[in-house]
Amino acid sequence: MAIDKNTVAIGIDHGWSQMKTTNTEVFTTGVKEITTQPALFDNVIEYDGKYYKVGGDRLEVKETKVLDNNFYLLTLAAMAKELEYRCKRNAHVLLEVGLAQFILESGYGKSELVQGANNCFGMKNHFQGIHGAVLLGMV
Repeated sequence: MAIDKNTVAIGIDHGWSQMKTTNTEVFTTGVKEITTQPALFDNVIEYDGKYYKVGGDRLEVKETKVLDNNFYLLTLAAMAKELEYRCKRNAHVLLEVGLAQFILESGYGKSELVQGANNCFGMKNHFQGIHGAVLLGMV
């Protein structure tokens, strides 16, 4: 990915209890699917045709963070919050997370979860009712 004026680096701290970026408030690592289109979109992410409320009750600690999509969704929410802070809707994102941990836990992107997501390094989603697109680069 070429670095240009639309490129931003976003560091995300993925804790089991809370998440944060450099410029956003800490939020709880909670994810709950909403079965209908919500009336209010505060802290709601739309991904793959489904709605999820982020924050709220903390997730249960598991052996690894890639057993389901929860931390993937929390990562999308954290990126959206940081991009909103920077007044950007579309960006090329250099995501600064535990890449070594991602490689270890996903088998270099070959895990069923990553393959099922069908696009680990380029994502489109809606957060709080606002559409955004990011293209992730390796760091």
